[in-house]
Amino acid sequence: MEVLIACAVPAFYLVLPLGIVAASEFSGIVSRVGPLISCYIIGIVIGNSGILPETGPAVLDTIASTAAALTMPFMLFPLNPLRVRALPKAAFVSMLFAFLSITVAAAAGYFLFAASVPEAWKIAGLLAGVYTGGTPNLAAIQAALRLEMNSYLAVHTADVMLSGLYLFFLISSGKTLIRKILPAYRSGHAGEEKISPLSLRTLKEMTRPEKRRSVAETAAAGLLVTAAGFALSLFAGNDNAAPAAILAISTLSILVSFLKRARTWTQSFHIGEYAVLVFCTAAGSMADLRRVFSAVPQILLYVGFALLASILLHLILCRIFSIDADTMMITSTAAVFSPPFVGMVAVGIGNRDIIVPGITVGLIGYAVGNYLGISVAQALRLFG
Repeated sequence: MEVLIACAVPAFYLVLPLGIVAASEFSGIVSRVGPLISCYIIGIVIGNSGILPETGPAVLDTIASTAAALTMPFMLFPLNPLRVRALPKAAFVSMLFAFLSITVAAAAGYFLFAASVPEAWKIAGLLAGVYTGGTPNLAAIQAALRLEMNSYLAVHTADVMLSGLYLFFLISSGKTLIRKILPAYRSGHAGEEKISPLSLRTLKEMTRPEKRRSVAETAAAGLLVTAAGFALSLFAGNDNAAPAAILAISTLSILVSFLKRARTWTQSFHIGEYAVLVFCTAAGSMADLRRVFSAVPQILLYVGFALLASILLHLILCRIFSIDADTMMITSTAAVFSPPFVGMVAVGIGNRDIIVPGITVGLIGYAVGNYLGISVAQALRLFG
């Protein structure tokens, strides 16, 4: 019976996100909330209902850690090095300013909130990673640093609330204000590109006969890279094994992205998104709802400070070095959010020229996020 339960729990958490993605197609509520947040909510309900077996927490920890590690190969395989070389100079400089800004802001926030926020050095690492890359980096860095799950969910809750306000600001009054502060964009059409979000349509497309081989090849490459990363981490010792595994997986994934074959794996990004949903569901089930909400107020202040300070510093640097307003906004979007949001903001500010540079910056952010986040956390740990 115990063996049956041990197999049933992972199978349930692997399939549940599929049901949530399907529900988002037919339910207005799930669609508005989004699959990612819906996975957290359903996971929290399951975890706090008392229906999980005694072995549940250990199994969920394994599921969450494995899913977090698996997100990175699939998100990084599409990183075509030729895209990076073609990135306009203004976008490249603005990207560096965005990465520098969140590093400084997360570190400054640590010194302000370390006394009131437990494991603030780990939270600084999470913030540096998520506001460089995105949710896959947040999940991967949590797996590397082993931040207590309730604190992790409090960080993500605060991030969703505050970054959502920033997104609304950008596509409403923000674009007018920023365009008054920074120089105007100089037209230079770069073509259009779109990364569509995970949906039933994209999942169905993976099952088409002409796609099956590519999907299987992508999945096999991701599993192989993840296994190799974990194997290499064994040489780092027990204390450093988790961060070493995430960094090894990230490095191997970037190396694979140089292969021409990797550029044919068109479904890679969506497989990575599905792994993120599996992580979110398992992570939600590990949370104690009362402890999450009790941790939110203090962490909300830390996340709010880091996000606002990084945006202002990014804006100041772009002003000093004459980076145009639209480039600043799209690179900020790519860093704070992720590539799928780039198209939305580009349309919102009325400039489709910047979609390709924005998506490129977002993919670079995925690649850099784990290194930056773990480095920031380990550096601040020395002050603890």
